This record gives sequence, structure tokens and C-alpha cells, in this order.
Amino acid sequence: MKRSRFESLLDLALLIVAIAFVASLIARYVKRETLDGLRKPPIEIGSKIELPGLEWDHSDSTLLLVLSTKCPYCAESMAFYKRIVQESSPQTRHIALLPQSVSEARRYLEDNGLAVDEVLQLTPGSLGVPGVPTLILTDRHGTVLDFWFGKLGPNVESLVLRRLNSEANGEAILIDVAALREALDKKERVVLLSIDERDVYKRGHINRSINIPFDELETRMDDELKPADKIVIYECTQRFGYEAFEILKNSGFKEVSILRGGFQRWTDVEPSVLR
Repeated sequence: MKRSRFESLLDLALLIVAIAFVASLIARYVKRETLDGLRKPPIEIGSKIELPGLEWDHSDSTLLLVLSTKCPYCAESMAFYKRIVQESSPQTRHIALLPQSVSEARRYLEDNGLAVDEVLQLTPGSLGVPGVPTLILTDRHGTVLDFWFGKLGPNVESLVLRRLNSEANGEAILIDVAALREALDKKERVVLLSIDERDVYKRGHINRSINIPFDELETRMDDELKPADKIVIYECTQRFGYEAFEILKNSGFKEVSILRGGFQRWTDVEPSVLR
């Protein structure tokens, strides 16, 4: 029996819907796999980096720039790295780590106009870094305070500069687990805000915290948070904390901080206070 034109169009529409549905499932799966990778970074805040012959206490903080002469993203980010060197506090030392020889690395940096305090030869893998470019901020003992992987967008670049300067001038962007525990013990009004995805939050979170995934923050914050709240942001991925901080501060929320070391640090110090 001959099919009508309407039936053919209906079949085509159903096929398109099916393809779109499968594509959405694939996209969701890829996103989940990506997030799973981010949840287990090779570098952890609070861990200590060992570099033979490097005296960490020569400066209050050190920024390691893990680069390569063969990395296109490194070359594309040179203007940002130069801003870092120019705008960072004098108390911050800048050290470039490249797999190439020191002489080749120095020529590469000089050709790109990037002046750092020291250049060392080191492969990213020996440092536990998956690739280049990577930025690692440490304190005067070589303990990791923060890190950033890959080529960064303009918004994240601004947040990195703010982070570097906040460490130098003591701006209270971060709160330690001990300080948070003290505030909770004193029954202070603290809103613990998890910005993890829902499935991540369900697997484990700090007691009495609320969950607003990062990509929903701007649409939900006015209804679920109060400008006078003392808000402490935390997450498992340690990727979006500064962006969430910036969003809240720019939206009029007065007391906002980020839990140093995120959820992982909390579980290390407060293992009995998990859901």
C-alpha cells in the first residue's frame, strides 16, 4: 500500500527526534566523563611539590609555569603570562619549567618577551602534570595553593590574577577548614554552598550544605541565597570556585569565601562530618 506524504513526513520527524535524543545522551555522557576526569586532578591543593635544588622559602609564594616550546597553547597564552609577571606582587617568584634544555627554553621565553626569575628543565610528567600549559601556585614551603590547566579564557585569566594578588595582600577569598569548623562550632550563620553537579553532590557532601550546580548559580542565587548570608563555596572539581565567587560578589553578596582545598580537604580533616 502506498504511503501518504503525511506518513513519510511523520517518519522523518520521528527519525530527527530520535537522532537528537541519542545526541543529547552522548553529550551528557561525554560531559560526565570529562567531569569525572576533573574530579581526580593529578595535583592536589595541599600537596607538596619537591623540586631538587629549589629553595621555596626565598619568596612568600611561587608560581610555576609548566610550558613547552612545542606547545601552541603556551605561545597563544604568552600575553597573559607577561601580565602575570608584570601585575603579580613583588613577593611572588615566577619559575618556568620546560622539557627542553635550559638554553633552548631561555631563548624561547626571551623571543616571546617573557621574563621569569628562573628557568628549569623538567618534564611535565615528572611533576605529575598531564600536559602543558599548567600554572601551579605554591606557598613558601612548596605546598600547592592552586593550579590551572590548559589555555584559559579571559574571565578565568582575570580570576587567576585576582587570586595571585589576593594571596599576596591577604584578601580573604579563601577560608581554611579549621576556620570554617570554628565558625560552625560557634553556631555562626554560615551557608555552605556546593556548586558540584547533582550526581557528584549525591555521592558525598558536607552536612547541612545546599547544592546549586555552577551552571545554575546565576538563575537560582537570588531565590535561594540572601545578600547578607555568610557564604562558603566548595566543590569536588576545584574548577569553578573563583568564577562562582566572582558571580556572587558582583551580584551584591557581601560575605563570600571559598573553602581552601575544597571538598577533598574537608574529607581529609573532617571525615566524620560527611553525609
